Amino acid sequence: MITSYFYLCALPRNMWEQNVPWNGGMITIYSFVADALGIERRLQKGVNQDNERTRYNLCCARIEAAVASQALATTTTAEQFKAALDDHRLPVSVLEAGYLTVLTRLLQQTPLEASKSRLGATFFPPDTIVDHIAVFSQLTEQAGLADHLDVKRRKGFFELACRCGCGVVELQNAFQFLDIAAGTPPPIASVQRKNITSDDEFLEEEEIIDNESRGDLYAILGEQIQKAIEQVGAGHQGVVNFSNQPHNVITEVLREFVYQNTTRATKPTYIQVVYTDGSRGEPFPLLCLPRRSKNHLAQLDDASLLRASLMSMRHLEMDDAVDMAWFRNSEVSKSRTLAETDAFCYEQTGRELRETQSEGNLRIHLYQTGFQPAVIGFYRAFVEELLYRANLPASLEVTPYYFSRRTGYWPGQSWN
Repeated sequence: MITSYFYLCALPRNMWEQNVPWNGGMITIYSFVADALGIERRLQKGVNQDNERTRYNLCCARIEAAVASQALATTTTAEQFKAALDDHRLPVSVLEAGYLTVLTRLLQQTPLEASKSRLGATFFPPDTIVDHIAVFSQLTEQAGLADHLDVKRRKGFFELACRCGCGVVELQNAFQFLDIAAGTPPPIASVQRKNITSDDEFLEEEEIIDNESRGDLYAILGEQIQKAIEQVGAGHQGVVNFSNQPHNVITEVLREFVYQNTTRATKPTYIQVVYTDGSRGEPFPLLCLPRRSKNHLAQLDDASLLRASLMSMRHLEMDDAVDMAWFRNSEVSKSRTLAETDAFCYEQTGRELRETQSEGNLRIHLYQTGFQPAVIGFYRAFVEELLYRANLPASLEVTPYYFSRRTGYWPGQSWN
């Protein structure tokens, strides 16, 4: 069962201003909050982006870890909120899986406004709460999401925090896999942050959304791409942010928009790719590839098969099952903007695909990982290679494989 929970935790004002003794220990977030806010200002100016972004992530991780280790108490009323603080527990509201859909839609529909209101940030000091409530209310009303249960719950909790002079920290654990009944939040009395190994982190990144949960995300991304295409048709720039989408959703939805019901290639419609760090990737070509008939694809039946993991050092147990890793993890994971990583993956993929032009027909089984710039860069280069070969007999095919803990790897729709 896949679900996504966001714990909204309220912290009194003094914790945002100094180290505070609490339950026999010390809550020490104020210096990290000050550093993180300073980094946000510098990032907006484009100063030393790579190092600043790394420092920012570390600051946020320290803030969240300090909160997650405390005793938490669910609250829905002002009385419960105050009682939790009096009992030295942090008031909490739990947002269910639907909030991920809401957050994705707001970030994609109004990226500039969402950025200005710090939507998607994980901490909100007391002095920012009033303005954030106002902007969040405005954005959700414009998106037609004001009546969504999680929107109301989040807004209500922020209002309680404001009345009690508190700030809020969001503990986001997206796509957490829990063996619980649908719609039932995990029990909260004393919630401890789970310590996970690096292998677990890779698994969570690569795990895909199953059929029960992915429909909304497919529809949201499809709607955003369609609107971007319409913007391009009207002579404007069509922009889509892919950073908050699972990699299987990106791959499958892009495939639907790449192909045309024609027998020959057509001039691409390009949409602008943006990432949540503010960087912009190269435009992605859509509405350009012909759909080949089964007869045309039949000659790929005897093509050489290459099994490749998208990135090395992800699932080490796969090493004996694949022929190669398309990208080296150490190269893809270098400190750079997401758009620069996208460009690196695009350029390397283009070179490798061009080298296959003289080697006969080739089918690639690509065991994907969840790093969006690597996925976007790979498929942009692959579409361009298919465009180059579009009016020739079918000679190249990629079938993405997605990981599920319940079923292992399973194939998506082929690109050919």
